[in-house]
Amino acid sequence: MRFLPTIIALLLLPSVQALQIADGLFFTLPPESIACVEMTLPDDAGIFLAGAASYNITSDAVWGDLTQQLVTTDENNTVTVPICFSSFGVAAGECAPPHTITIHAPQASKSFSGGVCVSLFGDVDISPEGGEPGDVLNSEADLFDIGFATTTLYVQAGQPAQLTLLAESYANLTLEVTAQGLTPGFQTVALSADQPFASLNFTASAPGAKLVTANVAGCAASLCSKTATAEVIATDADPVGFTATLFPLSINVKDPGPVQYELTIENFGDPQDFTISLVLEDGLTSGFQSQVVTVAGQEAVSFEVTPLEPTAFYEVVVLVTPETGSVKKKVAYLSTDEFVTDAENAASPELQNKVDAWYATYATTPYGDDLEEYVSLQDALAAAVQDVPQETPAPGPLPPPPPVDQGQPFPIGLIAGAGVAAVVVVLAVLVMRRRKPAQIESPELER
Repeated sequence: MRFLPTIIALLLLPSVQALQIADGLFFTLPPESIACVEMTLPDDAGIFLAGAASYNITSDAVWGDLTQQLVTTDENNTVTVPICFSSFGVAAGECAPPHTITIHAPQASKSFSGGVCVSLFGDVDISPEGGEPGDVLNSEADLFDIGFATTTLYVQAGQPAQLTLLAESYANLTLEVTAQGLTPGFQTVALSADQPFASLNFTASAPGAKLVTANVAGCAASLCSKTATAEVIATDADPVGFTATLFPLSINVKDPGPVQYELTIENFGDPQDFTISLVLEDGLTSGFQSQVVTVAGQEAVSFEVTPLEPTAFYEVVVLVTPETGSVKKKVAYLSTDEFVTDAENAASPELQNKVDAWYATYATTPYGDDLEEYVSLQDALAAAVQDVPQETPAPGPLPPPPPVDQGQPFPIGLIAGAGVAAVVVVLAVLVMRRRKPAQIESPELER
């Protein structure tokens, strides 16, 4: 009995219009569509010092529309630079080579790896370790997430820095956390659907890049490992502006239910009010109402978002509006039952019985208790793939890319420049979400 395609049909989604850049960002876009990855400066460069600075952005993304761009901005102006990817003329199942996007800043450079494939199904996976896009998107499932509450910390020379690492998972698992350049150097934390959220404290005695790696105990597969980085900067200069960090960045849950998020605002200047607004697409609900918080230093705001569909992919968008300065948009990704979609997407017809047998057990097992069986299934699916060298198809020409936002607050710029387009996109989303095809054949992503 083939029950999986009926479930998978619920995941057919319109194109993701804009994604927030992150190291290890792998995503899909539908055929004949465009998706953009947005960089926000100076935030994504990790520089929050006073004065104007120039940033040289380079990209080797084959399907992207940007190879190099120079941007000058200061602490009072947020500049959003999109890199748009086109799938016009590319068949579902094709993938571009892995790419690297680099922001060359005055003090240091920061690189972001990633990849993109064409698929009928929306998917985002965060894998800083990288790999071939088809392999990552077929096997990674964001079983858990880790991230620092703030990723850039300024301290006076000779002073230690206190860092907080956030961890979240709705599976039954234990994370073994190893830290480089931090104390303690090793910690463990148990997570589950009943206790999905935890925070771990670390101390950095010296400036520089800090790396934390979390591994699921007893699991050696790539989906059982994640890393998080932070930068500690020693300076006598006072940082300016504010940062906003949304956690988790990307996470999967097995069943629809409340998912906890934490927004951390660090204000480097005088105390001021920040308005926090939550933007949810169709299929997500939340009891969170827009609120104003006064931040002097650091403040964390927690809220829950609940997905309604049993197999789906969503974006969670938060807008942070200060009294003075530009609005900052933070985007997170939420999927339900991605283990199922990844297994079905990678399965060849001769292995469908194996996938169905795994699903029969998975459907009645608590999330996380069948990791060994899932990893074994993924190994079998990967072994069945024939490595046939193929030339990466060149996508058709892109329409003119969106203009670079040179500091205009986010809501005003969008309303002024794209009101009609927004209505069209919303209508398209509503129409496509109401279509329920009986069965969709899912081309396997190339490896």
